[in-house]
Amino acid sequence: MQEIVAFIRDVGFPIVVSIYLLHRIETKLDDIVNVLTAMSGVTMVKERTIHDNSTIEA
Repeated sequence: MQEIVAFIRDVGFPIVVSIYLLHRIETKLDDIVNVLTAMSGVTMVKERTIHDNSTIEA
């Protein structure tokens, strides 16, 4: 705890809050990237299935 108080004293409260919030946003953005990557893979599989079915019917 003393380290945190010393860090706040050295750099200032607004900077510490900014660093904390940036760290939280970064983790949330990583989660969003992972979800979008997974959704992209599902979309590609569905597109291939639709394409394969349309070529079989033709």
